[in-house]
Amino acid sequence: MPRLRESTRRDTRTRVEAAAMDLFERKGYAGTTVEEIASAAEISVRTLYRYFPSKDALIWNRFDPALQGMLDAFRRRDRTGPPFESLQQAMAEGADAVDEISDVLLHIWQLAADDPSLAAASIQEILRWRAAFMAEIAEQAGLPIHDRRVQLIAISLHAALTAGVAQWRASGGHGRLADEVRRAIVELGDMARTATEAFASND
Repeated sequence: MPRLRESTRRDTRTRVEAAAMDLFERKGYAGTTVEEIASAAEISVRTLYRYFPSKDALIWNRFDPALQGMLDAFRRRDRTGPPFESLQQAMAEGADAVDEISDVLLHIWQLAADDPSLAAASIQEILRWRAAFMAEIAEQAGLPIHDRRVQLIAISLHAALTAGVAQWRASGGHGRLADEVRRAIVELGDMARTATEAFASND
């Protein structure tokens, strides 16, 4: 019985998310109401709020499994070698979790192009991921989150993720997002060489 209830909850969440994205694409994010989403998903507004506390959550909650997958990869990292190298390797392994949200990212970028509030919320989501990286690095290092070293490590790793996503977006979403993230991680591993290559044509 518990498995059946969990399956029902999962199916309901999926149905609501699908209905929301369909309406967002057809009517725009701002032009879609929670009532319309509930009606399209064939549930009550009260039931919808049991799954999603706000309209924003219908979008941003879909990123939670990917973020959790990345953090889990950091926690599983090999602790026997140099910490930064093992974190990079863990991040490369966790990139597959990010690949799971590639379709959602494309939808959000399309919607945000016509909705400044959603574009601003996208920035907040990026900062949420960076803060989560900082919290995880701080915990593993046994240092306060504001420690300079924690900040540098976490921001560097997050920058590689951001750069990979940006490159994938620039390509129009072709290929695997995870592959672009992994390329960025490799380049992060030797920033001196990466900078030399980047400036080679102008220096």
